Parts: sequence; C-alpha cells; structure tokens
Amino acid sequence: MGKGKNKKKSKKKDEQLPTRLAGVPLPENLREVAATAQQLVRHPVVSDIISAGVLAAIAALAENESVRRAARSAGEEAEDAAGEAARTASRAKVAVKAAAGAMGKRLLDEVKSSAGTGKGAKSAKKEPAHAG
Repeated sequence: MGKGKNKKKSKKKDEQLPTRLAGVPLPENLREVAATAQQLVRHPVVSDIISAGVLAAIAALAENESVRRAARSAGEEAEDAAGEAARTASRAKVAVKAAAGAMGKRLLDEVKSSAGTGKGAKSAKKEPAHAG
C-alpha cells in the first residue's frame, strides 16, 4: 500500500514545473498557474476549443492577402537560393572535371615518356614525379 501512495506523489511531482528553468528561478505563483493551465488543457472539451481556435487562426491567415504574398515571396526567395546553389555546384563540377582531365593528361604524358626511355614499370615507381 505504501508503494501506491509513493507512485502518486512522484507522478504528481513529475507533472509540476521545476523550481528553476535554464538556471532562472520560477516564482511559485507562476508554477501554480502553469499547473492549473496544464490540467485545463488535458480536458477534452478545452482541447477541442483550443484546436478550433488554432484552425480558425490558420484559416484567417490563409485568407489574408498580405500573408499569402509574404509566403509566396519567401518561397520565391528559397527557389532563387536553390537555383544559385545549383549554379555554384555546376561551376565547381566544371572546375573539378578540368582539373581531373589535366591530371589524367599529365599522368598519361609521364607514362608515355617513361615508356619511351626504355625504363620498366619497376624503375618508374622508384623515381619521384616531377613537380610543376
């Protein structure tokens, strides 16, 4: 029987706001008001009323032309930013392809020059590549 009472106390204690939040002390009256609000929100009728209010606010915002304009503008700005990122990536791709092509050409030239001097693959590994 003693365990049941302890569980109720611990459950009730878990639902309360802490005395400090992010290092800031919370006044007792604020914690009491928050606990009352928390109990109200759990009631099905109150949660339905809150849901209806939120939906009404969303509908009102959706009908407001200035809100729609702002949302459209934000979408256009995001689209412009995505386009610029794609253009930058494309330029980087071209630069990497050019560098890889130049590196491949230089490697091929070195292999050809090593083959022309009569040196084998074993001796070519021992010689360091020319920088520059």
